Amino acid sequence: MSSINQTRYAAKSASMALLFLAALATATGARAGVAPQPETLKLVAYYDIGEQRYREIEVGCSNRSEALVYKTERRRQWCVGGPAAGECFRDNISAAKQACANAQPSSLAKR
Repeated sequence: MSSINQTRYAAKSASMALLFLAALATATGARAGVAPQPETLKLVAYYDIGEQRYREIEVGCSNRSEALVYKTERRRQWCVGGPAAGECFRDNISAAKQACANAQPSSLAKR
């Protein structure tokens, strides 16, 4: 192989390596920016407060954290942060997504 061909091959290899590293950094950065998503909903308890009945539901998130959502029976609201308090939604998926966004990741050893 002539010295010109060796130089071209080395330049091409270096540029391919830089392209690969840039793609790897982009993929890693994009994954870090993704919000955790709800994976499971599990009924934990029922509460009766006055005339209102609430369900306490545990949301398991993709970052291995757990959060609580409360559902009111009469008004059909799903609330993050406590019964009839905090942010309330009309559907369980929106409430679960918000609960996971607010939850802190727990240790993987606990699961």
